[in-house]
Amino acid sequence: MNAWKTTSIYLIGAGLLAGAAFFLTWTPAQTEAYKDIGEEFYPGFTDPLAAKSIEVVSWDEAKAARVPFKVQYRDGRWRIPSHFDYPADAEDNLKKVATQYIGVKKDDVRSDLPADHEKFGVVDPLDESVSGNAGRGKRVTFRDLAGNMLADLIIGKAVEGKSGYFYVRLPGKPRVYASKIDAKVSAEFKDWVETDLLKLTSSDIQTLKFNNYSHDELRQALGGAETLILRKENADWKVDGGIGADEEILRDKISALTTTLDNLRLAGVHPKHPSIVEILTKDPAMKQTPDAADITKSPLAAPLKNLGAGFYRFVTVRDGKQETFILANEGELTIRCKDGVSYVLRHGGVLSSAMAADDSAAQPPVGDQPEKPDDEQKDDRFMIVTVFYDDSADVEPEKPDEPSLPRPGAEEKKEGEQPAEATPPETTLEAAKAWEEYDTKLTEWQKKHDEWKKRVEEAKKKVKDLNDRFANWYYVISSDDFTKLRLTRDKVVRPIPKVDIKTIESGNGPEIKKGQTLHVLYTGWLMNADGSQGKEFDSRQNRDDPYTFEFGSASADDGWQKGWQKGVEGMKIGEKRRLVIPPELGYGEAGSPPDIPPSATLIFEITLLKAEDKESPGDGNE
Repeated sequence: MNAWKTTSIYLIGAGLLAGAAFFLTWTPAQTEAYKDIGEEFYPGFTDPLAAKSIEVVSWDEAKAARVPFKVQYRDGRWRIPSHFDYPADAEDNLKKVATQYIGVKKDDVRSDLPADHEKFGVVDPLDESVSGNAGRGKRVTFRDLAGNMLADLIIGKAVEGKSGYFYVRLPGKPRVYASKIDAKVSAEFKDWVETDLLKLTSSDIQTLKFNNYSHDELRQALGGAETLILRKENADWKVDGGIGADEEILRDKISALTTTLDNLRLAGVHPKHPSIVEILTKDPAMKQTPDAADITKSPLAAPLKNLGAGFYRFVTVRDGKQETFILANEGELTIRCKDGVSYVLRHGGVLSSAMAADDSAAQPPVGDQPEKPDDEQKDDRFMIVTVFYDDSADVEPEKPDEPSLPRPGAEEKKEGEQPAEATPPETTLEAAKAWEEYDTKLTEWQKKHDEWKKRVEEAKKKVKDLNDRFANWYYVISSDDFTKLRLTRDKVVRPIPKVDIKTIESGNGPEIKKGQTLHVLYTGWLMNADGSQGKEFDSRQNRDDPYTFEFGSASADDGWQKGWQKGVEGMKIGEKRRLVIPPELGYGEAGSPPDIPPSATLIFEITLLKAEDKESPGDGNE
């Protein structure tokens, strides 16, 4: 027998002895201790609809503090107690989350030592007896309507090498399990509330009124007054008062605004100041709010009252009557939709400093506001939303007038009266025809009126529902959304950008025509801030390899092409021009990194070599 066989026999023998020793030393107590492997944590939790609350407590290591979030069904509706009882859109979401926690099993035991809790990330975030940040898990608790606990687990780190498995612990118990569970339970406010804040569609917006003014909190003065009204006519936007012959409307800015309104999302909420609720309850729309210019000129009947969050009570006298308004730090926007439902958005102060009020101990609002580096910090802003019905948007159909002739056969001789003089046959025929036409029109009118009445009722119900929803809340929106929503005339209307053209060398060939392919040589430079010629960024000066493009191309709307299209108009073969192209006809605000910076003015020198017709390539004008 050789050496390796001898060694193998010894190893096998040792293994058998070790196995025998294991079974001889295994006790019933140890078997009892591990008998729960494979069992469900909460076998009694079988119906996701039984869950009427979920509480998720996570840990913020940066702040060394627990972060609680709770959604609860109470008094007939879903609420978020951790966010001032704000109404939640939670039923379907909670059902989905609860289903993920039903049937979760104790798939494997990983430790019975409390000292291992930190390693597995299952330290209870609610345990105040444990110091430090390390190893805190996420605690998820479900309860029924009576408050009875349905499930309560601490979810830790992901198990290495086992996809979908996490370390899990029962609160108050030392044992750590590895379990298959979906640990992605959102504790973010935005995931549990109605995502469509305004419930409007951008294509339904018909009128936008910007009541622009600003309140200087230091000087306690109003300024920057401007009222801008935009109306949609035949799917195109117009400015009230019109624009000049040398101006144009920036429809992309309006489109960005309407898209923002359609997709407006919350960054947080906070209860309104009681005075604001009282004022808006009397007149939810505040339709009588003066235009910006009138506001700045209106005499104050009382000092501005700071209501916090960048809103003020403004009492003035108009037409001999004292009136109360709500003024916002940054003006307001009124949106009218085609169904008459109209929104007033009042822009208040920034989140960081706006809560101070002279008679309010308001706390900072709660919302999902992730930490940002100082150089990226942006100021989210408070907003008040109210809604009213504008009956001018959907005018009541006018009822047709009855014919002047009596309806044939409608007259009956009363007792004792002499018989009426016979109506001439031609008059009877005329009356019959008139009444027949009237009856047809009346039927059509009745149908239209019923439809109109239904639309009005639906619109007014929507107004009431929205006002009920908005009544008690400040909303917090992002700084980016605020910037898009507060348009001024100079952001919507601009002078039509023009290309400055200078002929360097005259041409002696024919003038170019739209549709022709132009062969050109060029060099491009950036313009310096002082108007001088700057750095060269591109050039094409090889006559054997000229640059070609189509003159008058419908697709020539990108980058410098817009400027070139205008700059070569009327050009002749052999001509050389110098073009100064503004950013609006070049690469715009974005530029074209790395060569073209944002909002760059470009200078080109272009020489036209040839213009070639599409129909006859090779036979172009030279």
